[in-house]
Amino acid sequence: MKKKMSLAVAAAVLGLSAGAGAQGIYSDTGFGAEIAGGWYWPDSDFDLDDGSAWGVGLEYRFDEHWALQGWYIKTENFDTTNDDGDFTFTAGDGDVENIFGALTYYFSNGSWQPYVSIGGGQASYDFDIGDDDLWQFNVGAGLKWHITPGFFLRGEGRLYTGQGNIDTSLLVSLGYLFGQHAKSAPVLDSDGDGVMDDADACPNTAYGVDVDSSGCAVGAGMDSDDDGVADNIDQCPQTILGALVDETGCGYQLTGAHFQFDSAELNLDADTILNEVAERMADNPGISLTVGGHTDSVGDEDYNLDLSERRAQAVVDYLTGRGVDAARLDAVGYGSSMPVASNDTAEGRSANRRVVFVRD
Repeated sequence: MKKKMSLAVAAAVLGLSAGAGAQGIYSDTGFGAEIAGGWYWPDSDFDLDDGSAWGVGLEYRFDEHWALQGWYIKTENFDTTNDDGDFTFTAGDGDVENIFGALTYYFSNGSWQPYVSIGGGQASYDFDIGDDDLWQFNVGAGLKWHITPGFFLRGEGRLYTGQGNIDTSLLVSLGYLFGQHAKSAPVLDSDGDGVMDDADACPNTAYGVDVDSSGCAVGAGMDSDDDGVADNIDQCPQTILGALVDETGCGYQLTGAHFQFDSAELNLDADTILNEVAERMADNPGISLTVGGHTDSVGDEDYNLDLSERRAQAVVDYLTGRGVDAARLDAVGYGSSMPVASNDTAEGRSANRRVVFVRD
């Protein structure tokens, strides 16, 4: 009966092991030492009562899954009285010492580590009337739980067999794995603000901006125009919403000087800005742009609308020639309907004659 109970306990430990999942990632190697306590059931053929056990163990974890173990387990003060109904004899109190090595396979290297183990060694039975030594083969299963990267608890069931007998132990141990250290799974901080992406409510904060615990800019790091560049370093703090901006917070745009007079033909000095826009598009494949053409208010509005559309399309054609997918670009002409400065001055009219890039 005791033997069946011990087998059931060992099976339960194995089931618990199989159901445990990894939480966190730890280093793969290290030397460990542990102390254990529990219970030992001798084979029912011995007619011995079970006894309390204690032990010490050493382990070398040489990669993510595999480890070598060495154990010394002692069970003391067995009651060795035999009563088969016909006669009674007493061998006196007895002890059993198990010394064995085992090869162990861990299913994970997380904080919860289910495992199976196989090994062999010697069992020494020491009774008042005599001693006996025998070699044993053993198998075990258990669950190792890292409280910290170094300290761990282990629960294990193990079966020992030799010369036709089967003993069983169930042990719980506390140990420490020397040299063990926590390894983090790759966690990104895309905007370099010190708050990891998985906790960053503002994942595109400009580099160097002061942020709160949620990763959003505070104080001088506020971004009033929501262009991704903080106010304290934004040279264009009132950029229109959605504009594609450079590191200074200023939107990419072409003014009238970048086109031939009264024409949609680009001047050579447009190359620098447009090449930079093409590079930004290549580095950020998720960005699509509306390329908006604008004019001043001089002249017929229908003509201005057509001219603004042709200038926007000329820019789109240039960018597609630099490798940007045409599906990511949309040319739109607005004529003189969206001025950014007064059309009453030459400077204002020049500012209004522009092509602006806005993220969709």
